[in-house]
Amino acid sequence: MGRPFIFPRGDFRPAFPRAHEMTIGNSKVPALCAVGLILVALALRIYALGRLPGVNADEAWYGIAALEFVNGGRFGMVTPNGNLIGPLQFGELVLLHLFFEPSGAVLRVPSLLSSVGAIALAYLAGRRIGGASAAWLAMLIMAVLPINIAYARLGWDPSHSGLLILLATCLLLGGSRIGSAVVFAGALMVHPTNLFAAPFLLLLRAGQAFEEEGDHKIRAIRIYAIMLLAVVAFYYAIRAGSDAMTDPSQVARRLVDLGQYAEFARLFGDLLTGETVYLYLVGKGMGSIAAPLAWLTVGLLALLLLRGINFRRFDLKQAVLLGWVASLGAFFILAGPIAIRPHFERYGFVLIAPTALAMAVMVAPYAARRWFQWLAAATASAALAGFLLFFVLPLSKGTDEAHRSFRTGPVEPKAAAATALRSLATKGPIEVLPEDYWLHLPVDYLLQDQGIRLRWRPDEPALDASGAPHAYWLVWSDSETERRVRAAGLHRLVWASEDPRGRQVRIWQPK
Repeated sequence: MGRPFIFPRGDFRPAFPRAHEMTIGNSKVPALCAVGLILVALALRIYALGRLPGVNADEAWYGIAALEFVNGGRFGMVTPNGNLIGPLQFGELVLLHLFFEPSGAVLRVPSLLSSVGAIALAYLAGRRIGGASAAWLAMLIMAVLPINIAYARLGWDPSHSGLLILLATCLLLGGSRIGSAVVFAGALMVHPTNLFAAPFLLLLRAGQAFEEEGDHKIRAIRIYAIMLLAVVAFYYAIRAGSDAMTDPSQVARRLVDLGQYAEFARLFGDLLTGETVYLYLVGKGMGSIAAPLAWLTVGLLALLLLRGINFRRFDLKQAVLLGWVASLGAFFILAGPIAIRPHFERYGFVLIAPTALAMAVMVAPYAARRWFQWLAAATASAALAGFLLFFVLPLSKGTDEAHRSFRTGPVEPKAAAATALRSLATKGPIEVLPEDYWLHLPVDYLLQDQGIRLRWRPDEPALDASGAPHAYWLVWSDSETERRVRAAGLHRLVWASEDPRGRQVRIWQPK
């Protein structure tokens, strides 16, 4: 029999530890504490999955594409952002819609599964790189990072990056170079920003080769590098409408601008502490503690990196650290600080899995020390508490500071609007004019009702109400469109979503 495709080396055990093996630093207590924290992190991923945050139009686009494929075998190859349709998000949604009705939760199940899978794969990769302590730490870090919890709750293509990068890592560590390159190709198809995992994977292969390949190590590294380059070249050859990634003049300016280095460092700290997603999805973050916390995080990482780097030897652990730095450097050079600012941070999500493995490698030597175990438990608990305080609670109550597409409350407003429209259409077909893209696609996906026709023209986002006297208007409260509808005097307000802050979705009915 041939060797297994995924884990071909006999010394690489993909199984999780048995009860007597659940130790960190020769003690079961830290491992049991890690299990408890991971379970809390999983609960935070699942709680009110379809409601927090509100359903985004980009998520709904995938749901509509999946339903069209299920009902008629049709779907578009390119997303509204110009990327190829993601095979993971689309494929899983097709399967889910064979058995479940459209809902916000269904849209997010693929991302949730990928997030849970990434936690498991972090353990497997960490164990092969640094033993049991590194494995537990990698799994804990992937579980509790606020950005990972947030992206498990968003049905977006980048949400799958961690799973795919860690799968490519596990395949590589297991000896399947071709399998690793194939998964990397799949990661590029899922989202082009996964390109930035290539330096990490290549350095990982180099560290592996220096440990195992002897006199043939350079040839082994070269072969894997050629495979990765071939994948990248093939992707950009077939990608529809692909453009240059960045302006060379911007790269040149970035390399000599110390301000951009400092901005990138702070924003990367925000990315890890959760401040970035709080600002984007909730509309407000941690306030005055955010910047000091970001700089403290970056400072600790820099200190750990300096202590962990050993220029006198090159092995798998050193490869993880250098590969992480290489991916960060490539991202800074080609994408710059703007790509990890709030609203754009999905482009930097590719960096999270390599960061988790690097952090686990850097802190694993301290795992047996009691002070570190207390510190690690306190830090993980603080990350989970922060997600509860700055993400779950504000969105649950309803906030008018979030972007329109993520606004929610005790009930997801776009889902409630779809239910209200369905009840208004019981006496016959109706025509509905959604105010914008953010209302149109989620409600269209949730309705899927032949008795309700949604009409939205992106070139006329504020169509005069007098031009549609017989249509219902679906609007944001106190928006320009609602003011025009009210001023025209042809409609009356018949429904408003629940939201204590008053930023509801509303329906205006023809008089």
